[in-house]
Amino acid sequence: MSKCVDSSLPSQAHVQQILAQLEHKEGLEAALAHLHQLAMESGYLHPEMYKVNKHYYFSDPLYKVDFCAQINYVRDSYQKDAQQKSTLQAASRIAFDWVESVDKPLLRAYEKTIRDRKYFFQLTPYPVVPYHFVLVQRAVSPMRMDGENVADLLCLLEQMPHYVLVSNSDVVNAGASIPEHHHYQCLRALSLPLMQAAVLKDYQFDQDGLRGGLLHFPSTVCRFMSSDHEALIAKTTRVIAAFKKTDPGHASVNLCVHKQDDKTIVHMVFRNNHYQTSDSYQKIKSEGLGILEVSGMGIYPVPKDPELDRKITQQGLDVVTGIMKDNNPIDVGAYDAFFDEIIQGGAAS
Repeated sequence: MSKCVDSSLPSQAHVQQILAQLEHKEGLEAALAHLHQLAMESGYLHPEMYKVNKHYYFSDPLYKVDFCAQINYVRDSYQKDAQQKSTLQAASRIAFDWVESVDKPLLRAYEKTIRDRKYFFQLTPYPVVPYHFVLVQRAVSPMRMDGENVADLLCLLEQMPHYVLVSNSDVVNAGASIPEHHHYQCLRALSLPLMQAAVLKDYQFDQDGLRGGLLHFPSTVCRFMSSDHEALIAKTTRVIAAFKKTDPGHASVNLCVHKQDDKTIVHMVFRNNHYQTSDSYQKIKSEGLGILEVSGMGIYPVPKDPELDRKITQQGLDVVTGIMKDNNPIDVGAYDAFFDEIIQGGAAS
């Protein structure tokens, strides 16, 4: 892929040097803040991007959680422009080849090694919130979901504790948005509805240095909490493997990792691509759901019909939770067996 030289911006090589020096002096979060500043100054991102999307908030008395949704106008306009202007092919939609390219002359990145693998940070062109980065493996290889994901995210969280780190799955239509290329998302100071959800009294644990349990939530989610990262990795590795074995090639999980005081929290959302959005919601959301959406943040394309816009506005809580329930593979009535076999069973070596 050919490169495009833009004299108004530092080259990618120069940006990499600047950010590496800044990380060494002030830490990774400072380096990423500077990368965001460069994107704003160059016009790759602009302040209006954070204002144009419509945002909705819904308080739910059943789950005692404040759900949210947005209509993402930025993504719609970006995808139309990309389809019209793209002249080049790359190994994936998020490959490093796009950095400083003819198609994306303003895109800059920050390369970093995490647990002996080379990655790079880039800002998504249609951010959900400010400081929304995609962390992409430098070598193009398919999405994976196992204990290595948890280990990567926990390693990274130590260096960027003010971010929420998430991973989609390795199964199409079960949370794999770009299945051809392994990546994570990093969002600064993000608050997701699942973080507010309570642990169900009958499905909680406090053992092996870990606390948590299944949540009272429209998605089936397990919360794992500890200050011991080795314990978190060991437990979640076994739970991921146990759940994927229940329906190989279809069952997988999404992950959400963040800090809370001196504890680290791993939220694991259980997915299966046999469970999809029903026809009644397809006109609002036809794409598969990613980790943010099964965490309680509805993200919708621009409605083509005013009636759909009214439904999102006036019946928004039902839409958000209804779509989540459609995509939930485990009924609450089956929680006893699920908790014993997958969550508690994951305690055994």
